[in-house]
Amino acid sequence: MTEKNFRIEHDLLGEREIPAACYYGVQTLRAVENFRISGIKLGQYRSMVQSLAYIKKAAARANAKLGLLPEEIAQAISQACEDVIAGKYDDQFVVDMIQGGAGTSSNMNANEVIANLSLEKLGYEKGRYDIIHPNNHVNMCQSTNDVYPTAIRLALIFKIRGLLDAMRYLYEAIEYKSIEFRDVIKMGRTQLQDAVPMSLRQEFAAFAVMVGEDIERVKETKKLLREINLGATAIGTGLNAHPEYSPLAILSLRKFTGIEVEASVNLVEATQDTGVYVQLSGVLKRVAVKLSKRCNDLRLLSSGPRCGFNEIHLPAMAPGSTIMPGKVNPVIPEVVNQVAYHVIGNDITVTFAAEAGQLQLNAMEPVIAFSLFNSITFLSNACLTLADRCIKGITANRDQCRLNTERSIGMVTALNPHIGYEKASEVAHEALETGKSVCELVLEKGYLSKGELDSILSPEHMIKPHYFQGGQRKAMKKRVFARLALAVLISVIMPTVGCTGRDGADKSLEIVRLRGYFVVGLDDAFPPMGFRKQADDKTVRLELNLDRKAVEEVVATDELVGFDIDLAKKAAEKLGLKVIFKPVAWDGIIASLNAGEVDMIWNGLSVTPERKGQIIFFRPYLDNRQIIMIKSGSGLGGKAALKGKRVGLQLGSTSDTALHADRSIALQIGELKRYPENRSAMGDLEMGRLDAVIVDEVAGRYYSAKKPGVFAILADNLGNELYAVGFRKNAVSLRNAIDTALAEMKRDGSADMIAAKWFGAAIIKK
Repeated sequence: MTEKNFRIEHDLLGEREIPAACYYGVQTLRAVENFRISGIKLGQYRSMVQSLAYIKKAAARANAKLGLLPEEIAQAISQACEDVIAGKYDDQFVVDMIQGGAGTSSNMNANEVIANLSLEKLGYEKGRYDIIHPNNHVNMCQSTNDVYPTAIRLALIFKIRGLLDAMRYLYEAIEYKSIEFRDVIKMGRTQLQDAVPMSLRQEFAAFAVMVGEDIERVKETKKLLREINLGATAIGTGLNAHPEYSPLAILSLRKFTGIEVEASVNLVEATQDTGVYVQLSGVLKRVAVKLSKRCNDLRLLSSGPRCGFNEIHLPAMAPGSTIMPGKVNPVIPEVVNQVAYHVIGNDITVTFAAEAGQLQLNAMEPVIAFSLFNSITFLSNACLTLADRCIKGITANRDQCRLNTERSIGMVTALNPHIGYEKASEVAHEALETGKSVCELVLEKGYLSKGELDSILSPEHMIKPHYFQGGQRKAMKKRVFARLALAVLISVIMPTVGCTGRDGADKSLEIVRLRGYFVVGLDDAFPPMGFRKQADDKTVRLELNLDRKAVEEVVATDELVGFDIDLAKKAAEKLGLKVIFKPVAWDGIIASLNAGEVDMIWNGLSVTPERKGQIIFFRPYLDNRQIIMIKSGSGLGGKAALKGKRVGLQLGSTSDTALHADRSIALQIGELKRYPENRSAMGDLEMGRLDAVIVDEVAGRYYSAKKPGVFAILADNLGNELYAVGFRKNAVSLRNAIDTALAEMKRDGSADMIAAKWFGAAIIKK
């Protein structure tokens, strides 16, 4: 290397040359050289990199508040962390995921990258650790032994969100198939022998319930990950940390991540304990085992096509043989089986690694994290692949199912209450020996009349509890199964894939009523319409009357809250249904609706000519405007003052449309930045990285009221618009039902009550 393309850094082992372009330092370089194990770098796990940056940012803010870190340095560290969180420097996180040292190399990788980024933000060259030091400043009041476990827990929570989405997607695909197969009668089997008739719907509904139950188990375990040991430092005693550091850092971490993390009751115990990883791994193994079992079932049911069960057809994904022409294999269930085996193996690794802890620390957490991340990633991809490449394309071989049922000796089970077990056994044995049907033999022997047999042995009657008239006794059972799967409501599930039947008729409302809920797509960071509550946040009610007064109200909940959330819940109640809310990226929300991923969009959706061509709306329920937010004291006047300025808005929003409709403004803006959510744009406005934000009025006034004196609203706006709920074009019956429910809410005053709760006035359009 020449002097221009490297810098010299040193540690206790000596000096090393570091490429000038690299933001990592000497300790990271040594880790790269020491741990050439998996080939998987820390930067390939964005959730882990983001979590480390969130912790460093929270620590910097806490240390600044305590007077331990100069504000200028804390601000530089915070900004550097934001860049890391945004994914701009993933390529600088280069240590192997499998490493010795209990995660020290990962922590130092983060410390060095953030230190050098911070130095550049203050105008210094990389490596000027006399100004900002990786350990003294970025790692202040911290140890790897509290940072690394906390980062793992946060990263797992982030990754589990994706797993839950994938599982819900699979759940819905299976459930939709169960509805499609509701009239297919087939033979149930135990120990691979004929048992009693059932419907294919019941078989698939049971599969859906299994997935639904596992969703709940994953969610339960996810909550346990919120307990962290941040502030424990080396072994849990808090050595070298300010007494007030831990609560302040955790409070900031809640704010930055939106996760309700909390300090462990005993930090010494928390620093050495890895029990939550064992529990999570066990739940992931449970998910894998049950998925694999069901994939075995799919392979069996589709076996053949001539010499197997042949009761269902899996979609053909690839030619199955290089030697046997025409053969098609069940490759998707097979790959999910293999995912399950991998997850089961990871669970063994986690178990041994958790057991290997010694005294006050478990040094094996890197392989635990690696195994859990892999299991979650594999299962997420497996669920999506199974849903898209297999479940959605399954068809029933109705004739084969019916034929198997009619020929089965298992039909004789229903005769027990009428002719007795011994006679029924006699009929079964003779049917097996002679090849005659059960009905034929019962009639020959005169045990029952044809009318009685037709009633008793009707497969449609045999798939659910049924009251029989006549015979030696009446069968009297509780109704427990016929609608079991559709009665089980998972707290968060996805919608059906379509709205029309094979005849093209609109079945959107029928499908929703069959499953008992509808799914609302929304941006879950759009206050006050629909958003997730943060720990130290305040929900602001906006009184949109003549004086535009805003008042604050603390809401003690971390659930989805908001005006549209309450409206949708009330509408569902009116229809006797449940409602499920599914967060979707706003720039793709119309595509998600039309792809059948959600049933409707109820989230401050503006009615525009373009959207009218893509979807249908019910009657608008709220007025809105596109306003321009600026920072108080910025000196900006009207919208003409945006010339040459930095302006932000939400990607895919009507703010974007409204801006470009006013070309006199759009062409004059210096820089336009698009954000996935309004919260990020408003944060950059507050930090001075933007000069203005174009936003829906309801959201803009929320942020203005939340931080009095920080923001101002320009008198000019970019036009008026209407809010309405959006539906697929073929979902007219569902649209009309929701419209009717909202009309009833207007009549009985419940809509006005919800409006008053959030806006301080009855602003619903009549």
